[in-house]
Amino acid sequence: MFHGNSQLESDKIREQQEARGRLEVEQRICEAREAGRANLTLETDKAYNPVTGHYDRITDRRLRINDIETHPAYQGSWVGSEHIKEAERIAHQHEMREIYGSLSYKPEDEVAVRSFYHKHGYETRPGVMGGEEVYKDLRRDGNAASLRRQLRTG
Repeated sequence: MFHGNSQLESDKIREQQEARGRLEVEQRICEAREAGRANLTLETDKAYNPVTGHYDRITDRRLRINDIETHPAYQGSWVGSEHIKEAERIAHQHEMREIYGSLSYKPEDEVAVRSFYHKHGYETRPGVMGGEEVYKDLRRDGNAASLRRQLRTG
């Protein structure tokens, strides 16, 4: 009988911890809505499918980061990182090949913006419309990408 009560107490504690964890996540989401936003576009390329007679065979998937904005009071905190993590979660969910976006910034923000993306494993390349863009190849081996980041930073 005593063992049953301790099991009930332990289940109750676990449920309380899970509820507290869910509440913390919900609070972070609410704060993130006030603190910033990310504007993303899911892109697909399609090819002609001779079976259906339509362009309905998906040949490529990418996630474009149109912009990430963080309220000045939250810059340098966790907000931008949360947006990147969520974008990557969406990209993996939809089996995207890569995430990319234009590397546009105010000249005084260049160092911080580049550092932010490099910290999250993004690289730079020439943009299609000129300038530079950031990208992360999601099909690479995660361990190899991690090793490259470590070598690059230090």
